[in-house]
Amino acid sequence: AETEDRPSLTEPEKGMEKITSKEDIHQQKNELSRLKSFLDEYCQAYTNKNLDKFKTFFTSDSTENNKPFHGLLPDYRKNMESRESITYRIELMSYSKQTASGNLLIRGRFFTRYQSQKGDWKENNGSIFMELIESGDSFLVKQLNY
Repeated sequence: AETEDRPSLTEPEKGMEKITSKEDIHQQKNELSRLKSFLDEYCQAYTNKNLDKFKTFFTSDSTENNKPFHGLLPDYRKNMESRESITYRIELMSYSKQTASGNLLIRGRFFTRYQSQKGDWKENNGSIFMELIESGDSFLVKQLNY
């Protein structure tokens, strides 16, 4: 009798990728849900012109376009006070987890629309990149570039 050479069910064949387990899929869905929730709250604080709440989304050493975020707070305050209304949203395009640090890297597009106190409407949009660290069941911005 000949013995068949069957592939092992415990190890993936060479050239084949590991199939994601149900636990991994559940963890990814949970992470994505937490990430979307974080971005919604982040954008809502900005839209509400609530600087006290907005600044809580950043680490103490966070940077924005390579400048210390906390040094930019007076600019944020001036912008928020000079605008009659603001809408702000971030469309998540992709995210990944850094193996070494466990931090999340996100890429997306931001959209702002605001009305000056003179009544003029202006819009702005572009690419956005964030590095987030886990903080309890949410995240904090370590680095922001746009």
